[in-house]
Amino acid sequence: MLRGLGLDKHWVRRRVACGLLHRVHRGVYSVGTPAISLRGRYLAAVMACGRDAALSHRSAAHLWGIRPNATRLEVTVARGRVGPAGVDRAERLGIFDLASVIEVLARVTGRRGCSALRRAIAAWDPSRSRSELERRFRELLRAAADVPRPAFNALVEGEIVVHEVDALWSRDRLAVQLDGFEFHRTRRDRERDAATDADLELAGYRVMRLSWEHVTVHGDRTLRRVRLARPQRVWSA
Repeated sequence: MLRGLGLDKHWVRRRVACGLLHRVHRGVYSVGTPAISLRGRYLAAVMACGRDAALSHRSAAHLWGIRPNATRLEVTVARGRVGPAGVDRAERLGIFDLASVIEVLARVTGRRGCSALRRAIAAWDPSRSRSELERRFRELLRAAADVPRPAFNALVEGEIVVHEVDALWSRDRLAVQLDGFEFHRTRRDRERDAATDADLELAGYRVMRLSWEHVTVHGDRTLRRVRLARPQRVWSA
């Protein structure tokens, strides 16, 4: 909406910096105050999910006064437009629970919409396991003749404990951790990762975390990051 009024991202950043806008979700801001009402949160969630989204389920029931307030915001995207991007938005909003969705799909086999939801989940998470991500990363490095091969699944001594890293350039003290989805979903996962990175950095290592998208979608950019990780180093095979 702001872009439709001719306001660019720099204008938005300046207003965020001076406290006139407050980020609620990606691309959605409150004006003047970060404290918004529950109805405001409902509207922000719908706006974050796109023009084909609508408040639904328990959230919609509460809005209509049918039931008490639920702890989660629930939004539905119009049928025919649901895909990996819709699942991604739900995950960012904290309203997507993969295990619960799979459990429900197992109970309601044959119901309308089940096939579309299964396809969306499969496209969103096509076995994005750690082993598959590591295989893709190896292929990416093999295509770059100027980048030396790292040691994979290497043990590195941090300041406090020893950690296993997915790829290590020991001469450059550069460690890469591949964030497969199943091991990096929860807040506890992220806190554990942050503690590991801090321990390695205190021991003099630079840690680079790469997601599925970094390796499979933005491979060229990722290789450039690896090359620039040690600007003074002359790379050799």
